[in-house]
Amino acid sequence: MFPSQVKSTDVRVLVIDDEYLNLDLVQSLLGPTGLHVLRANGGQEGIEMASSESPNLILLDLMMRGVTGSQVVERLRALDRMRTSPPTPGA
Repeated sequence: MFPSQVKSTDVRVLVIDDEYLNLDLVQSLLGPTGLHVLRANGGQEGIEMASSESPNLILLDLMMRGVTGSQVVERLRALDRMRTSPPTPGA
């Protein structure tokens, strides 16, 4: 993707990591391309931001303290299933 293409759309990238240095690094690499970089410090914050911000792409550290990357994936998949499932009759 060329930077001029990125700037014409609002591409939101959520970066989830528990290390500020890694968040800073990814921000410094992606920010200048015109991507809108959202930063989450840890798994729980990442889940909350993914739910509220609807990013186009999520970059996720799998080896985090607290809520791990694998747990983030499981929870986001569960949330997505809840949003896309048809309503249950009588519920």
